[in-house]
Amino acid sequence: MNERGFTLIEVILTLTILIILVSLFPLIVRIIPVITPPTEQPHIMQVELFFNQFSMEIREAREIHVMGGRLLLYKSNGSVVSIERFGTIVRRRVNGLGHDVFLRHVSNITFNTVPHGVVVTIIDTNGKKYERRFSLVLFRG
Repeated sequence: MNERGFTLIEVILTLTILIILVSLFPLIVRIIPVITPPTEQPHIMQVELFFNQFSMEIREAREIHVMGGRLLLYKSNGSVVSIERFGTIVRRRVNGLGHDVFLRHVSNITFNTVPHGVVVTIIDTNGKKYERRFSLVLFRG
């Protein structure tokens, strides 16, 4: 007779391999890294990036003013860059247009003018405080 089928040895071998793989499954799952969702609070690297971008904006400014919670940077090309809190973000606008997000998850930002510069204080939504002083570089010629 020419019947096709599985022998008892093949079934036992297949079940043995399946049982071994199932018993190793918990170990394999532990090896795979768990991807955690991003935190809602700014990390120090995000704040440092903000401060670096802000520093470049200050270097290009010829004059700075604080109006309410908004910092106005007057550039030599005639444009006015404003940096302000908008909800829980810090945004940058040029001549009142645009909406460039500088930093997220911010509960408060203050700008205090000091001689030849400004002090920026950021409080994130977790209450952590970041502060830095920036100097305005004036070229006389």
